[in-house]
Amino acid sequence: MDGRHITGHAVDLGAWVDGKTSWEWEHYYSIAEAVSGAASELGVPIVWGGVWDKRLNTLSDTKQAVADYVKSRRAIGRSAFIDGPHFELDRKEYPA
Repeated sequence: MDGRHITGHAVDLGAWVDGKTSWEWEHYYSIAEAVSGAASELGVPIVWGGVWDKRLNTLSDTKQAVADYVKSRRAIGRSAFIDGPHFELDRKEYPA
């Protein structure tokens, strides 16, 4: 077993709404913005599963950033794997 979750470099955060986990994307934009604020305040570089190619604290609009990421992947003939609950320490500064 190998992976960023196991090494402590990543977490998945679920949105708890009305007594159950919600997978509605609207909640994950809000969670990403909260994590971004905390990461910026603490100086911790975080990558979000909604936009894999940029640090979370550099995104000014999470919803637009996800749309741009999906568009950029499609433009090069690749699919966009988006994982809203996933947050990890930037691999460049925190290799496993």
